[in-house]
Amino acid sequence: MDFLFVEDSHEMRITLTVPMNIDIKMEYLKLKGLIDLPDFNGTNALNSINRSCYDLHKGKTWNDVEIEFSTTIKASLCAR
Repeated sequence: MDFLFVEDSHEMRITLTVPMNIDIKMEYLKLKGLIDLPDFNGTNALNSINRSCYDLHKGKTWNDVEIEFSTTIKASLCAR
């Protein structure tokens, strides 16, 4: 499944289609995928984290971020 991800800010609007894995169990729905920080102009923030956490992360901080959405769902039948 693809998920349309939109970020709005005063500077820009970014729309991406993100491939998502779907897990449905009874009344529970979970979507999981990856986004890349540079796609959202997050390179400066990532570089700042790299500098601040250099020793802790041994100089390596990844730019991909796992996103996950979950909810409960309820099916109902409509009487006519």
